[in-house]
Amino acid sequence: MTQFISIDEAVSKIKDGDTVGVGGFCGFGAPDSMLRGIQKRYDETKHPAALTIVTPAAAGDMTEDGWGLSALRAPGLMDGIYTSIVKLPPAISREVNDNNIAGYFVPLSIFGHLFRATAAGEPGYLTHVGLNTFVDPRNEGCLMNDKARESGREVVRLMPIDGKDCLFFPAIKIDVAL
Repeated sequence: MTQFISIDEAVSKIKDGDTVGVGGFCGFGAPDSMLRGIQKRYDETKHPAALTIVTPAAAGDMTEDGWGLSALRAPGLMDGIYTSIVKLPPAISREVNDNNIAGYFVPLSIFGHLFRATAAGEPGYLTHVGLNTFVDPRNEGCLMNDKARESGREVVRLMPIDGKDCLFFPAIKIDVAL
């Protein structure tokens, strides 16, 4: 049976340090009411804090106080972000560039496969796409800044399969989906 709860009650279930999957694609379909609810609770209580956001296309727009992830720009609220588009929203992009939020770049084409693997309880996704690019762990390994490198998170690993190099993206455990 379907049950409905208020935004405040839903947001109160998000814990410090949770990994939160956020839907939407750039300026479309973001769960804005929930994101603003998280912002409101954080402003009042300083919780939830240190969230890791997983969003394939950085839900938000190009305005400073716009919609989407802009709501999570308060210092301490977000600790890291997995995304394939870092330009949106600008407040979050700036926090990644300033090394205040760990930035993990995962190519958009990989996200769909990675979400499917995660949902199926598989260990992750194996591909050759991204070899010899920024994604390759011999280069940057999807780590966009020093905070990401210092986090110890492994976003991708090099795996030889039958004598050929492949990239393995471990499943991302998502605690809350919006």
